[in-house]
Amino acid sequence: MPHVDILFNQLQKRKTELAQVKTATDNFEKCIVDVRNKIVDIINEAKTICTKPQGNKRRRRNNSHDHRVAALEVCDNIVNFANDRFQFKDYLVAASLFVPEHFGGYCGAVVAGCPQKSVHYPPTACAEEETITEEASGSSGPVPQ
Repeated sequence: MPHVDILFNQLQKRKTELAQVKTATDNFEKCIVDVRNKIVDIINEAKTICTKPQGNKRRRRNNSHDHRVAALEVCDNIVNFANDRFQFKDYLVAASLFVPEHFGGYCGAVVAGCPQKSVHYPPTACAEEETITEEASGSSGPVPQ
């Protein structure tokens, strides 16, 4: 699949804008889902291309159903791994607010949708330590000092 190479090349550019990262990952996921939806046609086309005669050592049954199930599982795994890998791509928009070179471009206006997306922060080590401290003390509120 050339889609992985295309995504890799788009993300490895020296100067990549944050919007380009989000667009590239969204396009990659859409392309893989399109391939998944066309998997029956792809398998049928592969059968017509493969004209090499099979040996008579053992009889093979037509296992296009097995090929279809395996191909669907591969596509699902690729989409799931991509989602896991890029699940925090929306936070890149909020991170761009902290780049000093971009402050002049905002001119007092906040990027539309940025405050809503930046409300849910990715988990950090501090949040995990706080949860562990709360569980150890048995309280649900802040630890008194």
